[in-house]
Amino acid sequence: MMRIMGRGAVENTTLNIDAALLFDEAYNAPAFTDYLAALNRRLAPVDIQLRQTGLTEDAFVLFNTDDLHVLVSLNRQPLAAEGFASALASPLTQMNPAGFADRVAGHRQNIFITVGDGPIAKTPALLEMEQKLGMPDDRKAVALELKLTLLHRAVLAMLDAVTPQPTAIHWCQSDTLHTPAKVQATDGMILPVPLMTHPGLFSSGRAEDGRRYVGFVSNHSKWFCGKTIVVPETAETSRMMALVDFLIEGFLAGRLGLRDGDLVPFSQFETARIRHLPPSDGFPEGQIEVTMEEAALDLPSGPQSFASLRAPRQKSPEEDLPIVLKEPGADQPLVQDPIAPPPDNGDKGLKTPPPTAAAPAERFGKGTRYAPKTTTTISLWDKLFTPNKEASLFTYLALSFFVTTWSPVVGVGLVVLNWVKGPYPTLTLVFAFFALIRLST
Repeated sequence: MMRIMGRGAVENTTLNIDAALLFDEAYNAPAFTDYLAALNRRLAPVDIQLRQTGLTEDAFVLFNTDDLHVLVSLNRQPLAAEGFASALASPLTQMNPAGFADRVAGHRQNIFITVGDGPIAKTPALLEMEQKLGMPDDRKAVALELKLTLLHRAVLAMLDAVTPQPTAIHWCQSDTLHTPAKVQATDGMILPVPLMTHPGLFSSGRAEDGRRYVGFVSNHSKWFCGKTIVVPETAETSRMMALVDFLIEGFLAGRLGLRDGDLVPFSQFETARIRHLPPSDGFPEGQIEVTMEEAALDLPSGPQSFASLRAPRQKSPEEDLPIVLKEPGADQPLVQDPIAPPPDNGDKGLKTPPPTAAAPAERFGKGTRYAPKTTTTISLWDKLFTPNKEASLFTYLALSFFVTTWSPVVGVGLVVLNWVKGPYPTLTLVFAFFALIRLST
């Protein structure tokens, strides 16, 4: 039997966690009895077996144990767009080549899966009524890691059976969007660590050899490690995200301590250095800074060198797709993220945006499951070339109109530049026409 360690920082808190599977056409869901059997097979290694309750209709079913429940809702209408606003506003989402904005906008139906404490699902209205009547909340808080394990396997079991496959999956606990392939790549993990955090990107604009240096704050990591993990700017941002997943997974499984000064082998040639930073504005509990160094340890070679530390994981097709944006004035695409620098965090040499402080129930609960987006400053120049076309159109119209009427020479140069690199090449012809008329009069 696999053991769920439950070492995270969220304790004694009753809260629901959810996932939404989005479909752009009608889907065929499995029979609830068949789905329960498949889910219980997946749960056998963690010693959980669900039973079907009498709360079963054509469009929903409640499974439970004595301590927790799983509610599956088959909804034949789309979810409200407001629920995806912060996930879609994330720079990490916008730069993903999967194009989640179109997938979310195009979804017409959904399957919503909720895991919560107690054998029955209590709505906020029911909880409020019980409170007014003086009735105690008899739900026993279940470890967040255990609920995440259950939600993970419930989603995987649904992906195994539903046809066609969803176009996107909203993992509400971390407010992240994923393709089915990305979620299925976590199959075999005890905990779906790559789904549990939401990297908030930041950069001072440094670039070398055509690569932008980008750091990130691992939002939600403090609920599992006690402190927020931060990674200073690096040219290996994607690899550092994999490293942070590895560290969180090792900590929750009890293999790693993440103590100040620890050196953790990540590969035969790489070592992660752990440094605890003191409390600061926005980080009252402090931070865990993670950097990568060349391995200075005399470690044996071969694939078994780190078997005691590393759990095997599959790689999703998405992870092989670099996020490519064009840097203004560069001949080559930039494989990183053009995010302007946030404020300095003291004199620690680390620039980090302030986190969104919220209680666990506010970040994970169903009624408030959509976490506020991490605030990131994007420069006006970057807006001209961001994949967010609404922002591009606004900035482009404002700038082009201003320079065309005030300085036609600058206007011609701007529209030529946007013809080459901008998202609205046809519109540049209109402004070029007016700029030439101005030049000729």
